[in-house]
Amino acid sequence: MVNQSGQSSTSRSHPYRRQDSGRSGGRESLLATRGEWEAAKCRICFDPPLNAVSLICTSFHTGCRVFMCWTCFKKFKTENTEMTCPRCSGQVTDYSVNFVAQAHLNNTKIRFCKYRYCLFLGIYRHLKRHVKKEHGGRWLWPRPAISAEALYEEWKELQKHKDVRRG
Repeated sequence: MVNQSGQSSTSRSHPYRRQDSGRSGGRESLLATRGEWEAAKCRICFDPPLNAVSLICTSFHTGCRVFMCWTCFKKFKTENTEMTCPRCSGQVTDYSVNFVAQAHLNNTKIRFCKYRYCLFLGIYRHLKRHVKKEHGGRWLWPRPAISAEALYEEWKELQKHKDVRRG
């Protein structure tokens, strides 16, 4: 039997064309996004973003992707009346919250305990439990990272005390 287009009916044609680019393209873009999530660091505190927010700047269409922690973003927004992108210095026009990205970053990224001299590492949920148990529930999140200069000054101070005890 031959159909209207002259093809044999043994090779069944489907009334809806399968669009290869639609499905695989969406999946590839999702994987690319997941790849971006793996490399994501907050541009303010340089930790993996907690409850990540993605900034949409004027260079977004050219590939500028900036993730920030929600708390760092709120502070960044209140301190800067005219927000510029911390990566490309373009004008920030909007921000987006991707809940899938937030869940991925919160549940897979290893974080350090912010208490000084505490060596605990874990995902956000475990870190929160650790802080409640080990540090009396006082939550210091997020605390700015100690600068290299402050660590160097502390090291010099320790060296002085070490020399005094020796001599």
